[in-house]
Amino acid sequence: MDNLSIKRKFSFDSSHRVLRHESKCRNLHGHRYDSIIEFSSKELDEIGRIWDFGEIKEIVGKWIDDNFDHNIILNNEDSELVRFILNDESHYKNPYILEGNPTAENIAIEMMKRLSLISPFKILSIELFETPNCSAKILNEKI
Repeated sequence: MDNLSIKRKFSFDSSHRVLRHESKCRNLHGHRYDSIIEFSSKELDEIGRIWDFGEIKEIVGKWIDDNFDHNIILNNEDSELVRFILNDESHYKNPYILEGNPTAENIAIEMMKRLSLISPFKILSIELFETPNCSAKILNEKI
């Protein structure tokens, strides 16, 4: 049988700033991110599906909620803001720290790395929309 795939959309609210950005994105600001994650399998289970959408929400959605939703995603070089947030535990949860700027591209790459470790099915692609009109898409190179 040919490879089959399913997709699930997840939305989350996060803030970030892009160090060294040439315009207003250098300031701390937020987005309503939407991601579309595509999973693949060569066969269906006994009831005719790749993976139950509810289970996807429980596993993948939980990781997104725990790490990105209502959080600040920061560059590991943004030491001033990281230090400020970590010193005020009453108002912030620990920021999610990336190696490099939290651009849509780097966030999608991070999602692919982390979610591939917990998904029982192959992730074909992740498309992350930073705005309704702008997205970054990563394809799994291990296919």
